[in-house]
Amino acid sequence: MAEFPVSQPRKFLNQFKNKNVVSTTVDISGDVLAIVGDVTNAVSQITSSFTQVSQSLKSVSGSLVSQSLQIANLEATARSIGSNKLFSNKEVPVGSIDGINTTYTLVHEPILGSDHMYLNGVLIEDNNNDYAISGSTITFANPLLVGMKLACTYYYESSSPVRVFVDKELPSGSLNGINTTFTLRYTPEEESEHIYLNGVLQENGGDYTISGSVITFGEAPTATMKLRCTYYYIL
Repeated sequence: MAEFPVSQPRKFLNQFKNKNVVSTTVDISGDVLAIVGDVTNAVSQITSSFTQVSQSLKSVSGSLVSQSLQIANLEATARSIGSNKLFSNKEVPVGSIDGINTTYTLVHEPILGSDHMYLNGVLIEDNNNDYAISGSTITFANPLLVGMKLACTYYYESSSPVRVFVDKELPSGSLNGINTTFTLRYTPEEESEHIYLNGVLQENGGDYTISGSVITFGEAPTATMKLRCTYYYIL
């Protein structure tokens, strides 16, 4: 039997292999291009989504800022409205409790709906026709009997400045034996401040000076000292 040369089948085999490699390479390249296209589209969609989200966040942020400003304005308005309201607690109205008299007078005119009237410590409801109030005058439907105790708690408007009391505030500033300057939260009414170091009242002009809300000591308080200030300030 004749034998085929060894080199010829190897040539055919190599050609066959090369054809497969080329075909596979072409197929893979097509797949890669398709994948790259899909990835590019996905990235484009994600970028678009992020842009929309960013714009939405900016819109929400602007809305929140606007709402914060509105809330701040409302709070400022509430403070300005509330700052001229004073509280009268358990005031005894003027008038005889003798079983005959039905009319009593308060020192101030209560803000509408703020009055709380008590007889012998029991709250009386004005909507039960027990009493009526006009201005600062209280009129009961029936005379109050001898021995009854009458009191009224209410808010009233005040045109004068409101003094607010601050008790034992810790001023801001370092207690380190070096720092001499401390700051209060509010500006005290003139000569109303009581400054204590370790419970000892300090003298204005001697131990310290005060300008606005800033306290300056002649000698720096040490780290072991306790500093407190009690004062009034004007709203």
